[in-house]
Amino acid sequence: MTTAGDGELERRIVASAIALAEEFGLEAVTVNAVAQHAGVSRPTVYRRFPNRAALVFELQLLAVVPVDMPDTGTFHEDLRQATTYLMAGLRAWDRTLHGERLALMAADPDFAAYVWRERWIPDREAVAAIWDRAVARGEVDPDVDGRAVIDDLVSAAVFRVLFWHENSDDWIGPYVDRLCRGVRR
Repeated sequence: MTTAGDGELERRIVASAIALAEEFGLEAVTVNAVAQHAGVSRPTVYRRFPNRAALVFELQLLAVVPVDMPDTGTFHEDLRQATTYLMAGLRAWDRTLHGERLALMAADPDFAAYVWRERWIPDREAVAAIWDRAVARGEVDPDVDGRAVIDDLVSAAVFRVLFWHENSDDWIGPYVDRLCRGVRR
């Protein structure tokens, strides 16, 4: 069971990891270094992050989902803006380290479950506010699984950045157009 103190401790661990990464680079972010910087034991770090990969992954994902989802009044524009933000965050990742994390997710089902549970599902729920507003406004078919639509969009963005090395946002408008036509009420 997590207590308020646990949340503060996790923030301190993450802040220490960020400080080390900013000063020395991501390679300096080790469980030992983070524990020492945060003034906690290694087991304390491991209780919150099962391995170094999870800790570094957390740092890289912090900037991907905006705190407040755009609310422009239309599903199309909200989705376009959220996707543009996502692409900027993805491009900011260290490709080598992120590639290692994705490879670890493919090889280690426990790590994949950790990432899904701790990052991707909560992030998807934050983005789902866009879908829920669109349903309420009658813009999209309420029988369509909006979370699956979000997963499809994020998959396309990740694929374009990591495997196509996409540096332009030119694809976003046409992609969102196609997606919106497919889910229109």
